[in-house]
Amino acid sequence: MPAKQGQGIGDALIRAGLDALREQGCAISFVLGHEAYYPRFGYSPDLAARFASPFAGPHFMAMMLDSDAPWPQGGRADYAPAFGR
Repeated sequence: MPAKQGQGIGDALIRAGLDALREQGCAISFVLGHEAYYPRFGYSPDLAARFASPFAGPHFMAMMLDSDAPWPQGGRADYAPAFGR
């Protein structure tokens, strides 16, 4: 909701989600979103570009969640089928 923007709600939700992914042992996270917003959390279109995806472009970004994990050389990134409906 536009009236609620700028209050840090989205920031808090994203950071909580990233913390939950780290707790689950996820090494990498992808996002499809605004290319000027998500880099502040560490997302990069350059890392995502290593992955074949129907969502390729500047709005498709990835970030490493585990600083000790090796950076992937590439692969394929797709949404779960439920999101393709």
